Amino acid sequence: MADQEKSRGRRARRGKQRQQREEQEAKQRQRYMIGGGIIAAIILLIVVLTVIEFVGNGDDDDVADDDFPPVAAATSDHGDINAEPYLLGDPDAPVHLIEWSDYQ
Repeated sequence: MADQEKSRGRRARRGKQRQQREEQEAKQRQRYMIGGGIIAAIILLIVVLTVIEFVGNGDDDDVADDDFPPVAAATSDHGDINAEPYLLGDPDAPVHLIEWSDYQ
């Protein structure tokens, strides 16, 4: 009888130890997940800021106009083409739209 009680006590202690180990491992995994998420967020932020810096907002203030050669005037068989508003032909001409689509 005493041997059975000792063996039950050992099994109970082992079960508690196993449960504590599993809880510690779960906490460690959770820490790794949180740390990995923070690192991924920092990397994503760096990439986004780098892209924004290189793309910019369209201002080319840092590029001088003297860096580029002058552009020659364009010629056309249709007579003079005004630089503004980039139109050729009758502005009131009818327009036909043809739409092609594929439903696959």
